[in-house]
Amino acid sequence: MRLNKTHKKAFVRAVMDDVPRRDFIGEVKKLLQAEAAKVLPSKVRAVWNDPELRGFVETSSYYTRIKPLGSSHGMTISIPTGTFSLIPDSVKDQALEIAAQSD
Repeated sequence: MRLNKTHKKAFVRAVMDDVPRRDFIGEVKKLLQAEAAKVLPSKVRAVWNDPELRGFVETSSYYTRIKPLGSSHGMTISIPTGTFSLIPDSVKDQALEIAAQSD
């Protein structure tokens, strides 16, 4: 049986629907927010870790392009103000490696 373009696309779509998807941006946000929380004073960290109170902690947003060379894909991450510079470079590199895997 010969497959035409429509059949091929349907087959590929059916296969890809069964492949688990990773939330790369979610992973990066979780990683950087967890690292930022580590450097917060304990009382502020308690507020940050409470979803109902998190909005009371002042945050700063950081934007980065996911793919190099001018891609239109990017992400913005909000973390407590003043903590980005305290996150180790190795963790920032790890976050960029995760983000680079996304499409």
